[in-house]
Amino acid sequence: MDAARTMRAQMFERVPFVRAAALSHDARSVAVADDSGVLVWDVQSNEPPIRLDLPAAGVRSLAFSPDGEHIVAGSADGQVAIVAASGRRVRRFAPLPGSCWAVGWDRSGRFVAAAGEDGTLVAWNADGGQELVRLTRDELSQGGRPSIVRALAFAHGGDRLVIATHAGAVVEWEPSVARVVRVLRVGEGGRPIGALAAADSGVVAAGDNRGVLHLWRGESAALELVGHVGTIAAVALDPSGRLVATGGDDRAIRVWDVESGRLLHILRGLNGKILHLAFSPDGSQLSACDGDAVVARWTVADGRLGHRVRCRPASVDIPLAQEERAWQLEAMRQDWETIRCGCPRGARHVPGSFADLVRAQSEDEVQARGLVNDVEIQGMLFEAAVPVTSMIIAALAEERLSIPARRALLDLLATFVDGESYYTEALEGRPALEEACREVARSGLGVLYREMEVAPAPGTASLVAEIIDSINSA
Repeated sequence: MDAARTMRAQMFERVPFVRAAALSHDARSVAVADDSGVLVWDVQSNEPPIRLDLPAAGVRSLAFSPDGEHIVAGSADGQVAIVAASGRRVRRFAPLPGSCWAVGWDRSGRFVAAAGEDGTLVAWNADGGQELVRLTRDELSQGGRPSIVRALAFAHGGDRLVIATHAGAVVEWEPSVARVVRVLRVGEGGRPIGALAAADSGVVAAGDNRGVLHLWRGESAALELVGHVGTIAAVALDPSGRLVATGGDDRAIRVWDVESGRLLHILRGLNGKILHLAFSPDGSQLSACDGDAVVARWTVADGRLGHRVRCRPASVDIPLAQEERAWQLEAMRQDWETIRCGCPRGARHVPGSFADLVRAQSEDEVQARGLVNDVEIQGMLFEAAVPVTSMIIAALAEERLSIPARRALLDLLATFVDGESYYTEALEGRPALEEACREVARSGLGVLYREMEVAPAPGTASLVAEIIDSINSA
């Protein structure tokens, strides 16, 4: 394959969804679960990844042991297992009643815990595998609404276990005697908590789905820190317990002072949803992994980005024509690494997803390979909608599309020119993406008029007329 062909293949690659990710405590290793299985990379070397002895497509939660030698993994079928980071399965525990959404180790590496969809929480001895405690969803709810456990964290050397639920409860337990130490927040069906961190000092930090960080500092009154847009999916406390880092849907990482609640840094450099955060053992560096398995590291003191590496190669298996198509040339003009998309992967997958879409031959293939919920969600647009508009116009102009593919492209275009910016995009300074899409589409009015006259897809003439009206009336 020549250099140009290689570049095109890399541009139009398939990018699987990352289902779970975890960094080791020293951030030297990252484990990533996607539909191909679970792989572990040494972030600081060019060595190929290690594939773990785990189900190919079922893992939903991951956590490294404190020494980085082992990983506990929870799966969609409730299985919980410890695997050596070298790949060999060490121990399998009795499965949970439902999908396992949260796993964790205590700081000493003696205990592991898992919880999930059924609301049951179980803790085991990591070495012997003995079950230490099993708490039901009714016990965990503590007077609030029973719910799914979405996050957990050990504290006080493993003597305490903090859990957070989809109903918004945050409860600290002493698992050895199944005793509640304190109820930090009662779950009343409010904002779901999806990320959690706890320190031996009594500090507990929990991020909710509205971008609010809830911070408890021993006996002090709780703080609510606002700054993120969308869900907070990752929270980490530094070793001293004086700093807390948060990240999630908005791709920005915020570093806060625990005592005052003051925002110290906003760190950027990743384009996918932030899935995991880890401070270095001395607290001087902060690492993050996003939904495209890209790991970045910053210096905490000044917020400087010092290292960024893509760990996971995408599978390059999309057949391409020998000569570039017009829509491919449009795609190749973009820096997809820096463009925002609605899915956790970032926009790097968009050219490959579009390539699949224009090749689709049936309604089922269109549904499986479309861009709905990626570049737009229910008419709310992400930045990627603008370059995709130019790709749609180019594809309509020259491609011999199947009727389902043509209709899907026109449906997308109609959404783009008549939609509005997703609220996260508006807050990031892109409040009128629909206007940008209409401006791009206006340059292709000739294509659309021809599409309306010929109407190669039955029933699309009226849809094209609506698109043209939206463009001309703006």
